[in-house]
Amino acid sequence: MLHMLTGLGFKSKATERIIWNYSEIPPAAFMPVGDILFGSFKLMDAHLTSPSDPYPSYLDFGFGSDLSPFAGCHRFSLHRSRNPEEQIEIRLEHFRCNPRTNVDSCAECITWFHYWYARLLFTDGIRSCLAEREISKIKQ
Repeated sequence: MLHMLTGLGFKSKATERIIWNYSEIPPAAFMPVGDILFGSFKLMDAHLTSPSDPYPSYLDFGFGSDLSPFAGCHRFSLHRSRNPEEQIEIRLEHFRCNPRTNVDSCAECITWFHYWYARLLFTDGIRSCLAEREISKIKQ
């Protein structure tokens, strides 16, 4: 059973569904808050802004548990320039902690591994999105 920050007083939506295959992720919309990716990453918050809004759109995925010494959050955010003709910036931000005691997370010893692993997954995800976009243009 997935216990995500349950004992700390956080309230989140109930789990809608657990997605095990990337093909189940909606291609043109955010998945519902409460869905869990690959049994580990729960969508905790989502915010979509209009292109004219100066604030970024983002998705926050929580992972880990308050019943273990490891938990954290990944935020994927989309930042638009003020000029709509310019490029956008996609950011990956994260933190991890030990929610049980005030000491470093057990993952601190593999920080370098996590950095490269997350970077490669993020890069692969962006590459897949761009490739899908190009395929859609060709089909039109």
